[in-house]
Amino acid sequence: MPVRRKTALVLLLLVLPAAALAYFVAAAATDEGSAAPARSGSAGAAAARPPAAGIADTDLDTLFEHMSQNGADLRSGHLVLRTELTSFSPDRAPRTRTTDEEIWFDGARVRIEHRETDARGPAYSDSAAFDGRRLTEIRTTGPQRLYASVSDVADLSELALHLNFGAGDLLIRWPLIPAIWHDEPLGARLASRRVWLPMLLGEEQVAGLSCLRIVLLRQGDDPETTRYESIWIAPDRGHAPAKFERHTVARVDEHRSIYGDVWQAEQWINPIECLWLPSVTTHRRYEQGAHHANTHCYRTEVTSAEFNTPIPDDVFHLEVPEDAEMIPPPAERARFHGRGRSGSIRGRAR
Repeated sequence: MPVRRKTALVLLLLVLPAAALAYFVAAAATDEGSAAPARSGSAGAAAARPPAAGIADTDLDTLFEHMSQNGADLRSGHLVLRTELTSFSPDRAPRTRTTDEEIWFDGARVRIEHRETDARGPAYSDSAAFDGRRLTEIRTTGPQRLYASVSDVADLSELALHLNFGAGDLLIRWPLIPAIWHDEPLGARLASRRVWLPMLLGEEQVAGLSCLRIVLLRQGDDPETTRYESIWIAPDRGHAPAKFERHTVARVDEHRSIYGDVWQAEQWINPIECLWLPSVTTHRRYEQGAHHANTHCYRTEVTSAEFNTPIPDDVFHLEVPEDAEMIPPPAERARFHGRGRSGSIRGRAR
């Protein structure tokens, strides 16, 4: 065999296995990239990534409708929650405080008790009761500081503007919002697309559950603020949210601050047929800027839950102590919380 032909044959035998190896490596990398979760802080890249295999035909509107059905048959309930919060900061020792929340509701009335304690003892307590016509609020902030207010409220949808506590954890709060506050379900808020542009990213595992991840892109954001948000929906848990995370980068002049929240359901209960509710959730919040860096770790547990049972009338009656200082109704707070309610899925983190 001529030397030139022999050399060409040897090169061909070397090139073909190398080309095949390169092809399989590239294919494996592509599959791995499409299945891996997007990095937080990269919502643009996440939105551009094709959906994972098996969910390409998932219809978002149908998914949102399923989400809205979780808790749709709630009529009344009594819920007790406990949250342990530990705060970490570079210049002080970790501090832990405990928050207890108790909620009663029956479709037209609601009562909420909120108490907070730390290593030094009780810090403050809030009590609020709406009997169908009148809202009574009592706040204790110390041994000698007792405040109260009484105001007429038209209905529960108006009352939701006054009160910004009760089931503070978002994953527990969302399924209860229509029954307690007569506000639209989370699925309806997302489907309205008034604030968010939802995009289905793929299928991922959350605490052992197969979930559908939706990237939420805000419409009309402040150019000085970038916000990345994702929500994970668990079809096996009544299409309830199993995880939610928010990462925000804010720029003011030459300074940049980064804030983040990650809520995740660790355990679940199914107290009635129409409701899947997280029974244990974790929440991690971090803050990092030019002059501060803090981390807050929460653990919320539902210690008691009973739904669609009669609530005694006297539960919704709150007696104002004689030594309480009467203050005006929280109209300013109502106007503040009224801004941006339409379509928003945000909630206060304690």
